[in-house]
Amino acid sequence: MRKYSRNILIFLLLFVFVNFSHEKLPKTIEVCSRKNPKLNQCIIDSIKKIQPYLGSGKLDNEFQITPLEPFAYEGFLINPAHNFNAKVSDVKVYGSSNFTIEKLRFNIDTLVLDMILQFPKLTLIGKYEMKAKISILDIVGNGDLETINYNSRMRTRAIGKIGEKDQQVYVDKVNVKIQPGSSTNKLTNLFNGDPLLQDIGNQLINENQDIFLEYIIPIMEKQFGNVLKSVSNQIISNATFDELFPDKIV
Repeated sequence: MRKYSRNILIFLLLFVFVNFSHEKLPKTIEVCSRKNPKLNQCIIDSIKKIQPYLGSGKLDNEFQITPLEPFAYEGFLINPAHNFNAKVSDVKVYGSSNFTIEKLRFNIDTLVLDMILQFPKLTLIGKYEMKAKISILDIVGNGDLETINYNSRMRTRAIGKIGEKDQQVYVDKVNVKIQPGSSTNKLTNLFNGDPLLQDIGNQLINENQDIFLEYIIPIMEKQFGNVLKSVSNQIISNATFDELFPDKIV
């Protein structure tokens, strides 16, 4: 009898561990019924509810995702012409968790989510190496780079899928288009740190930043898409369609 009772206790402990040690969804997320007549607004409210936790990635005490502050990637090259070569590395972007949702539309049948996000301030820092001719000046340098972009907008389309076997929802693809706002750029150690030439070099770079944005924006779009896909899947990948969008909220 004692052995039988002990086996029951072990079974109950295992049941509790398996079912509750790994949350399917963070406690901070708001589940929306698929029959909610205001489904889009419900999803907006759900995103707003978890937004304060996206920077640290700690959505609750037991649910950790990749932090958005900062998000980092290796870097990129800019070489629009034979006399213009720049390399940016060790890139970190700050401000990606601070956004407002201008518009959101979700199709429950196709699992396609369209959003327009507005970012008041995005700061990119990294290391650079440059040898470029801008106007009549040959700009040479290597050092620290800081680019600040104000009031940029991002159009995002996320395409969801449902696993055939487990019925779990996952994000299959995220497409991003960025409309940059105003930007300022600051590079240190231009011309070996000569104060006068460095100021002139930075002025020319800021006056001709379209050259940089033409190459930087597609890279940023790809990186943002990868980050949004990864973070979204970390949040929902253990949940089924019925758990994410129940017929009704109990």
